[in-house]
Amino acid sequence: MALSFKKAVVGNKHIYHIAKEWSETQLLALKLKKAIDPDRFSCISYEELTLQAEISAKSLCKFLNVGYIEDMLQFHKTSEAKNAVVSSK
Repeated sequence: MALSFKKAVVGNKHIYHIAKEWSETQLLALKLKKAIDPDRFSCISYEELTLQAEISAKSLCKFLNVGYIEDMLQFHKTSEAKNAVVSSK
């Protein structure tokens, strides 16, 4: 995640600060998970998302009570995504 974020247009670019902020955010999320009703918290790991994208997307849609659309997994083909890649370079 930290190496990927170094390429982003915004934010700190030092690997230490990126990793530290990510770690702090994850700890806050886990703390929140313990504090709220389980029906209000959904968690999908990076590995699940990348290895089982469709299953992960369908699970998230069910949690959010929205319909799943196959095009959701084609986000990388949108002009917005392509523009983001260009600006990151």
